[in-house]
Amino acid sequence: MVSLVVVVYLLVHVSTVMLVEDKCPPSCHCGKKRGPGHEIVTVIRCSTGSVPDLSPLKVNPHSKELTLDAYRNDNSLDIRKSIFQSGLKIRRLVIIGGPKMSLQDAAFVNLDDSLVSLRVGNEVKFNTSLTFLRGLSNLVRLQLRNNKQYWTRSPGSQVVSLFRDLGLYQLEEIDMSSCFMYKMSVDVFRGVESLTSLDLSGNRLSDVPMAVNRLIRLRKLDLRFNHIKSLQSGAFSKLRKLQSLLLVGNEFGELVPDTFSGLEFSLLTLDLQLTGQKVIPTRALRRLKALKNLNISENPFTSMLADSFSGEYCLHRLDMHYTQVEFHPNMFDSQKDCLRELSLYKTKLTYIPRGILASLSKLKRLEFHGADINVLKNDSLSGIKAKSIDLSYLPLSEIEPGAFNGLNVPVNVTIVGTSLTNLDFVIGYEPGTFEKIEIEGSIICDCDLVKPLRELGCVLTGSCSKEHNVSVMDLRNDEFRNYLSEKCLVELSPPVCLSNTVHIDHCCVYILLMIGLILTDFII
Repeated sequence: MVSLVVVVYLLVHVSTVMLVEDKCPPSCHCGKKRGPGHEIVTVIRCSTGSVPDLSPLKVNPHSKELTLDAYRNDNSLDIRKSIFQSGLKIRRLVIIGGPKMSLQDAAFVNLDDSLVSLRVGNEVKFNTSLTFLRGLSNLVRLQLRNNKQYWTRSPGSQVVSLFRDLGLYQLEEIDMSSCFMYKMSVDVFRGVESLTSLDLSGNRLSDVPMAVNRLIRLRKLDLRFNHIKSLQSGAFSKLRKLQSLLLVGNEFGELVPDTFSGLEFSLLTLDLQLTGQKVIPTRALRRLKALKNLNISENPFTSMLADSFSGEYCLHRLDMHYTQVEFHPNMFDSQKDCLRELSLYKTKLTYIPRGILASLSKLKRLEFHGADINVLKNDSLSGIKAKSIDLSYLPLSEIEPGAFNGLNVPVNVTIVGTSLTNLDFVIGYEPGTFEKIEIEGSIICDCDLVKPLRELGCVLTGSCSKEHNVSVMDLRNDEFRNYLSEKCLVELSPPVCLSNTVHIDHCCVYILLMIGLILTDFII
């Protein structure tokens, strides 16, 4: 009897939830998705020039994400406190407006107890101090990217205090990318000292703003694609918790030895791509003890030296793509017991520098994506410890027998976009040599594609060309299985191809389990 009461309750509860989800505001589209914690999230999108009646959402028990989009129709959007009624629970709010949008002081204060993430964007011109944010004491993430509130300012003008006295006590992340900011006063971030992530990419900043040095809790700073011409000594000296620093696209050239002073024990990731470096900034990097990830790609290096990467750090990932100089035979010696991932794609390499790479005892992933290697010769990879090797988009037309000898097997190989037309190179290897091979492009879908792989017991993924590039078949689809089953008279099943995964709604499983328990109870 107790079980019967439980199932009735569950069925009523589920039907109630379904009815609640059907209550969608007028002029809006509603749906649901799984949140990061597998909870149900109701997603509402309203494309309108005026905010619709949102009261139907008050009875919906699920977490909610609301988007108000007035940008595409160039509508004006007047955001006032009265729009968001007390009791309305919205966790994430996106407002896509334009120059005509107006935002009242403390416009979102009635959402204070629920609103965690807010985005206001697309060419909106704000008032100077952003008072529409007042009172959002639980707000964690704020996105103000791609707005034009500083578009008409002269390059010499400063952005003054924006967040002072707004009560943003929990704010951790701010995105103010592409807001046309030239300079910032030292107190621009007064009131949001709790920040851990700041994105100022795509602006017009000519130096690192002194204002960021007051954000002593900052863990990530994004300054990509500004106009920074130099980095002064100690530019980040007070950011002793900073873990990620992105400087891509600022051509400041040579770095002084004390550039990263203050970051010796915290900085994990440093991105110096496209920063005009002519030599590896060995002296500036030397004391970064915590550094694990370094990107120095697309710089006009003139040479590589034996001590280029010598320092107190132990790199796990190094990205050197588009490096156009000869490699020194001993350049990785100081990192030989550290490097796990090495990216060498789009380099001038015409062969695998086995002598340089074989000493990397911890190497897991190796990328030659886009290098100038035409032929993979016998023993080309011998002694290299990598478990994953990317040979994509090489002018690769031949892989000689034995090219994969001496590897730390099993290995994953990616050969997307090469000139190879078959997988004959796998013939002659012992089962277990290859764990997975990913293909795409010129590999022909024929019987010879499957036979050696079935014998080796490895997984084949990607796509192949049917009848010399007439059409392409995805190896996960039934079309490929049926085509080769008919042509080769074999039945295909994993591990040759990855099978599709069927997802079952957790709610349905729960109800079925409960019904099964009840039926069992009745039988007993």
